[in-house]
Amino acid sequence: MGTTLKFLVDSGLLLPPDPAAPDREADRAVALAEAARLAAEYHHRLYIHPAARQEMLAEKLPGRSELHRSLLRPYSVLSLPPDVPAQFDSVFGTPPSGTREWMNIRLVAALAADAVDFLISADRDLRRKAKRLGLEERVVLTAEAASMIRDLEGTGAQDPPIMEEAGVSALNPEDPIFDPVRGNGLDFKSCFVEAENADWRAWISRDGGHMLAACCIAAEDRIPPPSLTGKVLQIRFFWNIRLSKPDVSE
Repeated sequence: MGTTLKFLVDSGLLLPPDPAAPDREADRAVALAEAARLAAEYHHRLYIHPAARQEMLAEKLPGRSELHRSLLRPYSVLSLPPDVPAQFDSVFGTPPSGTREWMNIRLVAALAADAVDFLISADRDLRRKAKRLGLEERVVLTAEAASMIRDLEGTGAQDPPIMEEAGVSALNPEDPIFDPVRGNGLDFKSCFVEAENADWRAWISRDGGHMLAACCIAAEDRIPPPSLTGKVLQIRFFWNIRLSKPDVSE
């Protein structure tokens, strides 16, 4: 057997769908189930932090503890997770025990100590914490985790994704695919307003539902370089979940 990947799963991905965004939550659940299936098939490991497991099983609502126990079943418990380093206090502060931020610090600590290879999460606060430690590339979405396993096992060859053309106004500037750009300090909402007014076009591929797996935003260059003739299409933004960083036109 080749390399065994170890993923720590953010327990927030296991919880019942958020009524405010049922479609997006359903997409994440499907992607996580696929990652769990691939991990079991190819002998990779998906872990839950013991503090997260304890929190889920402590639920007092009738029937909720049994539900959480069934949701936890596909995942191993991360044994002997590393302690949170003392220097984390000066970086992240000391949030109250049991809060979401308190839990995120423990997940990042496990990643920083190399107790796992990757952390699966869509939580923006957690991603910001990982970025402050230079670990942002090891925090992946559920679809990315599944894709990594497929690539490692030589099963990544698939049909090209179905791309659809859309106006920029049809895109959601809060989609997680744009997080790396927002992390660079770009006012993305203002950029979207500019793009809508200029009638920029987008070509997108969806990640099994409403979330974007790939996005290309382009505009006609009305003042092309002198060396070019005819119509010139300028790529303003390009991002694919398989890439390490987005390309953004200045």
